[in-house]
Amino acid sequence: MNGAILQSVTKRYWDICEGNDSIDDQLKWYIAQRHPELGSKSLLQAELEWSRRSGDAEETQCQTLVLLVGFSIEPLLQSVCVHRPQKIALFLNEAGYLLEQPHSFAYHVTNAVKILACEGLLDVVPLFPGEEGHAGFKVEDSPQAVFRKLVEVLRDETDVVIDVTGGKKSMVSGAYLYAAYSGVEISYVDFDKYDPKRRRPYGYTCWIDKLSDPYREFALRDWERVRSLYNRYQFREAGEILGEDILPVMEQRLPNSKGSIKRLVEFMEYYEAWDRGDFREARRIGTRIEQFAKSHKFSFSQPTAVTELGDIWFEIEANSYEFRKIPKGLYGHEHKLKAYVCDELSRVCRLIRFNEDYRSAFLRAGALNEIVMLGRLVVLVTCREERQRLLDALDERTPTARQVFGGLAKTSLTIGKNRKFDISWHHGPEPAITVTNTPMQDWWSQTAFKDNPNQSENDGW
Repeated sequence: MNGAILQSVTKRYWDICEGNDSIDDQLKWYIAQRHPELGSKSLLQAELEWSRRSGDAEETQCQTLVLLVGFSIEPLLQSVCVHRPQKIALFLNEAGYLLEQPHSFAYHVTNAVKILACEGLLDVVPLFPGEEGHAGFKVEDSPQAVFRKLVEVLRDETDVVIDVTGGKKSMVSGAYLYAAYSGVEISYVDFDKYDPKRRRPYGYTCWIDKLSDPYREFALRDWERVRSLYNRYQFREAGEILGEDILPVMEQRLPNSKGSIKRLVEFMEYYEAWDRGDFREARRIGTRIEQFAKSHKFSFSQPTAVTELGDIWFEIEANSYEFRKIPKGLYGHEHKLKAYVCDELSRVCRLIRFNEDYRSAFLRAGALNEIVMLGRLVVLVTCREERQRLLDALDERTPTARQVFGGLAKTSLTIGKNRKFDISWHHGPEPAITVTNTPMQDWWSQTAFKDNPNQSENDGW
């Protein structure tokens, strides 16, 4: 058996098809008619053997094979023989097939598959799920309709292959979208030789190919995860996916993208440092990004908290939990303090919005409230020398929130070291400072926790 003999028998088959309008008779001849010149094999058997010799028809059994049915049935039969499915889901164009309705045309496929089993090309006749008592599923030839129908039909199916050989372009695109999102395999019957006069491929040159999944090839699912995590301010997780999952894939497929992805990782490191309140580290990374942005002519705007506080913020000693640098006089820098408060308020809102972490949000809001009250306390001290002494004392340690709240509720208050003062602590200013005040409304006295007998102390705290 050689290519010339196969080509000759193929042309004989085409002549028979032109002289016989019965699709079932045509397919029976294609599947079952044995030819001495082909070693007593049918044309389909010889085509499959030729493809196996070329390594193009390796049998890979699947549970469910979806066939997009067009007018040419022969390539679909090759696909069935290669995939050897337990079920075949026929997707039929609801517009019909010339003079036949969709389910009538589907009969030609099911009948041919039964002949495959009779001729030993299949071990068993696959099941043909369908609707309205017929094999197959009618579907509009649009991407949306095919996608919806695939979701409906394959909901409980596993080990699925979708063969798009016979489908119209609009149907193929819907199947391809479904396969990309669900991760199922897409295959089609390709060919190497085509008869331009008959406008048909030579079956013995056909082979089963698999379409690569761009979602997998270019890590598109991971890119979607990065976008979702970024929008939820989960910058550390987004950076990990970029560096660990996406970068190796993109290096292989698009080597020139390595630098860009590493730059994205750096952006995530920047925003992660900002979001956790490490403004000094964010400022350090941001300076590099600003230089890169300037040289590549794009704008990069940093959060106000980073630009205002980055150069003065806390710095933690490497491999320890001790501060190497701490901000000095922060409560006296009204603009910087406002930048911090606004940034922290946004962080509190994010804890609720994205994490529903009300406990952490409450604790951060409570701590922020203390900072705001200390800033207000500093504003009350109008004497420059006294204000500096108060700021120096606050740099060492801060008084309790209880004392600050209580003091700010008075029209006049004293601040110092001795307990006799309204606000006092070990590092308090000396000599003491006396200030007048517009009393803060004691809203805490109106809460359900104030003087609650079920609390350990009857002071609302």
